[in-house]
Formats: sequence, C-alpha cells, structure tokens
Amino acid sequence: MNIQPNSWHFWLYSKMTDRDYEDMRYYKPNFCQYSRMVLWGILISILGVGLGLFVISSLVCFYASFFMNDAYFVVGKVLLLPGFLAVMGGVIHIAAAIVGLLTAIRKHIDKYRERKWEERYGPNPTPEEPGFFATWYSANKHKWCPSLEFGVRAE
Repeated sequence: MNIQPNSWHFWLYSKMTDRDYEDMRYYKPNFCQYSRMVLWGILISILGVGLGLFVISSLVCFYASFFMNDAYFVVGKVLLLPGFLAVMGGVIHIAAAIVGLLTAIRKHIDKYRERKWEERYGPNPTPEEPGFFATWYSANKHKWCPSLEFGVRAE
C-alpha cells in the first residue's frame, strides 16, 4: 500500500508516534502497526471531544448553581447538564450529517465523471488503489499485513 505524506491517516499516525516523514526512511512499519496507531488516534480523538464536552457542560452547571441564587437555576441545575449535552449532541449530529451529505455528493460526482470517462475513452488503465479502511478490513479478514511504501512528499 502506498501512503501519501499529506493524507489524514499519516498525519494522525505522525501525531500518535512522534514520527514524521523523514523518520520513515529508517523505521518502516507494516500496515497492521500503522492501522493500529491510526485507529487508536481516532478513538482518543473521540474520547477527547466527549470529555471536553462533559467538562464544558459541568462548568456551565457549576456556574449556574454556584453564582446564580435564583430558584429557577436551583431547580434547573439538575436539568441543565442533560439539556446542554442534548443541544451539543444535536449540533454535532447536524454537522456530521452535513459533512456526510457533502461527502456523498462528492463521491457521486466522482463516480459520474468516471462513468463518463469510460464512455468516452474506455476503461481507466490505472485502477484506483483501495482506501485506508478497505485495506484495513481486507487485512484483518484475511489475516495478513501488507507492506507500506511512503510516497514522495509534495513540497
């Protein structure tokens, strides 16, 4: 599998291992080690965002209960945390839906262009290499670890 240095998974791998593009000349991980660190990075990112939302909502509840001596907040301080989390969750879900919709539209346009290309010029002579998750699924299913090649860095 050819890994481009400007891909999102290489960026995440370099943040998780403190290895940058220059270090890949000396240390060449196989795909299983590489994907394991990328998936750990995704998990830690998700947990970090969740913890950050929890801390923010806790601080809002603390402020409402400590500094506001109104009866509304005394009764409402228990309901403020779930309400805040529900609103933040809703915002995150709406943002994820918009990103998913834009990604689906982009994929559909790419497939349309590829189909038009094949109608005009015939099949594409260079098939596209499978993506990160497709390679990860195939490697885990067949219990093999492909070797990695690191592409040329675009400067």
